[in-house]
Amino acid sequence: MMKIQIAISRATIALVACSQLVTSQVAFADLQNSQTVTFDGRQTEFNLELRGKKEKTRYRTEYYEDTCYRDEAYTDYRNVCEDQYRTECTTNYREECHTEYDRECSTVPVCRDVNRPVCHTETTPVCRDVNRPVCHTENEQQCTTVPICRDVMRPICNSSGCHDVPTRECTNEERCRDIPRQVCENHSTRECTDESHQVCQDYVTRECTNETQCQDVPRQSCSTVPYDDCNQVYTGQECHDEAYTAHRDVPYSCTQSREVADGTDLVEDILVKIKVSFIGDFTAITGQDSFAISVANGVDLASGTPDLKLAMKNDAGTHFYQLKKIQESKRQVSATESEITAHYQLTVTPIESVIQSLSTKPEITTMKLTRGKLDLTLPSRTLHERSKVTLKLRKDKTIGGYETVFNREVALDKIDLREAAAAQTATIPFSKIGLGTLASRPHEATITLTGRPALPKLEGLQNPASTIDRVRERLGQGLGEVTKKIVVRL
Repeated sequence: MMKIQIAISRATIALVACSQLVTSQVAFADLQNSQTVTFDGRQTEFNLELRGKKEKTRYRTEYYEDTCYRDEAYTDYRNVCEDQYRTECTTNYREECHTEYDRECSTVPVCRDVNRPVCHTETTPVCRDVNRPVCHTENEQQCTTVPICRDVMRPICNSSGCHDVPTRECTNEERCRDIPRQVCENHSTRECTDESHQVCQDYVTRECTNETQCQDVPRQSCSTVPYDDCNQVYTGQECHDEAYTAHRDVPYSCTQSREVADGTDLVEDILVKIKVSFIGDFTAITGQDSFAISVANGVDLASGTPDLKLAMKNDAGTHFYQLKKIQESKRQVSATESEITAHYQLTVTPIESVIQSLSTKPEITTMKLTRGKLDLTLPSRTLHERSKVTLKLRKDKTIGGYETVFNREVALDKIDLREAAAAQTATIPFSKIGLGTLASRPHEATITLTGRPALPKLEGLQNPASTIDRVRERLGQGLGEVTKKIVVRL
């Protein structure tokens, strides 16, 4: 009984899972592979789900008899024409000047600041420690031994008896006396004296002397000299036959192979969840602009077609639409199923505001003339295929005034253009328009530029080429014109 219940439970679970899978596949299959979004200026965000299949075509090789061609070279002739010019020269006169220098000298006072010492005598006390003897008198007792003699009666006895006889007797006695003497001792004494010395200090003194100064003074020395004034004059064309190597196809029988479709294989089922949002200026939106969003549009998408594509379907011609992918990610669900999550944003700009933002006439920022070329600096996109450039070049003949040496339109392919983000530079090399190097004379160049700035580059623009052409045609109407002149002595 337990085994029967387990079997019933498993069958029930499988049945429920199978029913859910069928329901999911049916819902998945109901989705279309493309949808159209119409923008009316009120709803600015659309959330869509699409489903598409990527399929790959199988091919087999098939052989068939055909006519093939091989390349064969042969000599042919063509007529080649070259513009011919002749040099015409006339003798003109010009004033040539050069600078000469004359030596001029003059006596001028030259003053300098000189440091001179100023001295004076100063008396200052100078003190020194001096050893001086200090003396005093001391009594010193001096003793000497002196003989002291006295007359003494001494008895003298002889045979006749004794009688006193005076006798001189001397004895040594010590006698002392005080004798004064001077005792001196050295004592340190501070002694000061006034001493004189000179004190000197530098003072700035202005001293002037007369000096002779010479300088070279320039002066202009001019003279009229003849010169050959030559121009290239167009004389027509010279034509001749020129041999060249041509090629032709020679038929022959051959066997060819071709790949023939032999069915298709499913590569991938793709589910797309996409949000399309609009931002910008919606003024004067007509509600006639629409966009097709599609996924896996057909077979053999490996050729480079994207899985998800947004393209403009209908254009009212009133606004520019610029596409930006905010987010797009793809997740593999199974071996043959994938899911794409995306957010596309379209920036809306009225075409009229773009046209009005462009200047009604061109502008020449700077202009520089040298002997071999004319350089122009312009705002970006000023000069393009719809512009017209006319150059008028005149030179001063000294005698007879100005003479025109060039006055016609300059083709755009004769102008070297360099485009940068903020500016455009244009160079007209005179060698490209049939002019040689300009002579050393004053020249006057006048540039006339006709046109309007080109349409700026719009990233991600979805409008068709026909709309862009109509905008460019409007920009070409009512062309603006600017003229700039420069005079240079070469």
